Amino acid sequence: MISLKVTWKYGLAFFFLTLFFLSIHQLNHYLIDFLICKSWNLDQFSYLEFTHFKTSCNNNSLWFLSNLYSQIFDFAIMWLGMLLLVQKKHSEIKSQFGFALIFAQLPLLKIAGSLLKETHLRSDTLLGFSYVFGDSLVIYYGSIILTLTACMAPLTTAYMVIKNSNREKWFVFFFFFFPYILCFPILYFFDYTSKYFSRYQLFRISSFLLLYLIIIFSGCLLTIKYFNANNGKNNSNSKQLKT
Repeated sequence: MISLKVTWKYGLAFFFLTLFFLSIHQLNHYLIDFLICKSWNLDQFSYLEFTHFKTSCNNNSLWFLSNLYSQIFDFAIMWLGMLLLVQKKHSEIKSQFGFALIFAQLPLLKIAGSLLKETHLRSDTLLGFSYVFGDSLVIYYGSIILTLTACMAPLTTAYMVIKNSNREKWFVFFFFFFPYILCFPILYFFDYTSKYFSRYQLFRISSFLLLYLIIIFSGCLLTIKYFNANNGKNNSNSKQLKT
């Protein structure tokens, strides 16, 4: 069982963790594209546009692997987070980190994406399977079942380990709001500024991305200790969400 405390330090750690895995998710697309087509094409990189569907691998019959691999990777991280929560011998920071890992994969978007039939809004799972097996109701509902199956155990475990009163409200907060409130403004900022600099040829998007990734990775390393609920316990100025 864990007691959740959303201090500004916890929010900062969660912010960098979520951005880190969002970046890894997108880069996974380009990694597989590179292995298939020998082209990075990172100057089309975007967090909020599905530019990995426009890479040089579009004409390759294996391009769907980039979609499936990215989704499988995210699900694996969610299950890793669940395993950290159910370990018999665990520390406070491991439990808090495991909980954060689950929601840093943005499970709401994965479930919502599996429900949407519009091609540009579909989840990676649905898009990949639709390309391989065709666009049919069997694939559509099969993708929904696979996504729910992959997400259900980690999300259920995360719900059950919450020790705070009003457990349901805490779960809703993390599932529907917290990651998106923290991260989406900076994602919009990245997409806008990178395209602006690229448009006026100040520097390439790939160069801007490298600097951005260095900042995110450094932020993760510096703030991971804040997942320990006891960290800064004696700091009376630490603002936190009341339980």
